[in-house]
Amino acid sequence: MIQPLDNLINWFYQYNVDMLSFMSLAANANAIKYAIAYKDFDINTNYPQQSIKSKPFTLSQSYWNYKVIGYNIQDKQKYRKTNNNVTINGYEYYKDLFETSQCVICGDKFTMDNKPTLDRIDNKLPHTKPNCQPCCLYCNRYKSDRDEKVTKLFIQLRRYCSINHLPQTIVNDEVYQLIRRNITGGLSNAMHRYNCANIDTIKQYYYNEENKTVTYTNGIMYICGSVNGVINDSIQARKIIHSADRFTDKGQLFIAQLKGHIDEKYINDFINFPP
Repeated sequence: MIQPLDNLINWFYQYNVDMLSFMSLAANANAIKYAIAYKDFDINTNYPQQSIKSKPFTLSQSYWNYKVIGYNIQDKQKYRKTNNNVTINGYEYYKDLFETSQCVICGDKFTMDNKPTLDRIDNKLPHTKPNCQPCCLYCNRYKSDRDEKVTKLFIQLRRYCSINHLPQTIVNDEVYQLIRRNITGGLSNAMHRYNCANIDTIKQYYYNEENKTVTYTNGIMYICGSVNGVINDSIQARKIIHSADRFTDKGQLFIAQLKGHIDEKYINDFINFPP
């Protein structure tokens, strides 16, 4: 048995997987799957995720005033001195800085969809001019008090996943709760010799009164993906639902949570109607 084990150890080592650190061969195989999926990832490469239609960001006086007030409040709450903080009078300097620079963490240019803020180089010091660098809002929030290099690594990994359609952990609690309510079991596959219209109902939605769920997905099996966002605006949601690209490769996969006024015993009569 020694030689077969050595062969397995050497085989897993090709993918930088320590076979002895996992509890089963299935866990080792899963580690190889991720090693192959991320083999082209380069930590020194910027994986941009900007919207093509997004307009360049131009700092307004009111936006800058709002940010300065916020910086002062933040420093006072942490008992940091604010006498040398950035001021409203620095508007022209930071307007030019945001227009000509990019985020120090992700490397993206600032746009209306990727607005800038100031990130403190030393988190123990206040928002002074020498201690601040331009950073986008997302990276600034994600970094918090973490190490900048570690933060950059995780952000670039997330973007690499998005570009290559790799599964990601759901970090949005609202999305998690929505999906969790509709999980009814593991994968299953129903095999039939034939299907008769309006007789075999395996491909129809139905409402389960006992579990309060719709337990079928219209014959489609969805693989793991990533969450693009949560939309609460009804107009924007309707544009996605009625988009001409909905049933093409460009269409967005979505979970719609609807509020209706139909009695439960009549839901199955209307469940296959379009939203």
